[in-house]
Amino acid sequence: MKKSILKNSGYAWLIVIAGIFLYSCENDKSDPVIPDEGYTGGFYIVNEGIYLTGTGTIDFVKNNGTVYKDIFSTENDGLPLGNVVQSVCIIGVQTFVVVNNANKVEIVDTKTFKSAGTIDNLPSPRYIIAMDNENALVSCIQDSSVRIVNLNGFEILGSLPVKGPEKMMQINDQIWILSQGGFSVDSIITLIDIASKTIVDTIQVYPQPSGIQEDRNGKVWVMCSGRNAWHTGGNSEGHLICINPADHSIIEDIEFPSIENHPEELMINQTKDVLYYRYPGGIYRFEIEAVEPESSAFIPRSGGFYTLAYDQGHSLILGTDPLDYIQNGWVFRYRSDDGSIVDSIEAGIIPGEIYFVP
Repeated sequence: MKKSILKNSGYAWLIVIAGIFLYSCENDKSDPVIPDEGYTGGFYIVNEGIYLTGTGTIDFVKNNGTVYKDIFSTENDGLPLGNVVQSVCIIGVQTFVVVNNANKVEIVDTKTFKSAGTIDNLPSPRYIIAMDNENALVSCIQDSSVRIVNLNGFEILGSLPVKGPEKMMQINDQIWILSQGGFSVDSIITLIDIASKTIVDTIQVYPQPSGIQEDRNGKVWVMCSGRNAWHTGGNSEGHLICINPADHSIIEDIEFPSIENHPEELMINQTKDVLYYRYPGGIYRFEIEAVEPESSAFIPRSGGFYTLAYDQGHSLILGTDPLDYIQNGWVFRYRSDDGSIVDSIEAGIIPGEIYFVP
């Protein structure tokens, strides 16, 4: 093979020229130098990566618009995060990166993104949330549990049974856990007391709770997406419910009109009086004093979005698009006052979460 290439002088020169061109392009694409303040003052784009390929990454976007790609590998000698990169959470001065299919949480210094440790042996972790200064909870769907982990030694201290746990939020002195059922379907919220680290109550809601927010009045809003056609029992309509945290009663129940279309996620603005969610056709909004969902999208988009986020500091709504789930996806930013687009940012493969960094 070597002889035949050398004999064809035209082909050989082509290879040399192509190599010089590629080298030049690589130099042009080098990441910008990290400023003294490090990876702060902006937001993470959590890119899931293609399942079983280890292509999950995290990008960082500074408030000035500068984009830093794959910052974990950049700051850790090319070490990959693994698959699937599910979510992140900043606790203290560290960022905890949940890597679902790798059964681990990777811990890094938030400013430098240098690796600080790993919590292993977590069965399909999804999200992590701090309980106090010493402990956190990790939701694990494979064995329907939440694991209590130590934030200093990064050790697993115990577990609590919660069916299909997903997103979590602190409400007063409790952690509220949305249970979607993991590989099936469920319709409960599990409440864990922070002080005792025990389950103190469950709230029966509608199928597939997918988002939770607390409004300006201290009431808790939960988006229940409803069953999809492939779930046992077939399609069911979505519900947006409001819960009184004092007695856990449902005080508002907003029913969506179709069993075929399913609302997803839930974000809230900085004044905590307007909610945003995904629905076929784009991003919809809901004022907390309203009595029924709006019939048209606030930000229309025929292909919809994969995930949502709300930038409290800049009053912007963010939506992600994974395109074909193989090539790099995109993040789009919109003004929350009129829904007009601000800009778009190329992300990694399957941008699945946005997390804001002070």
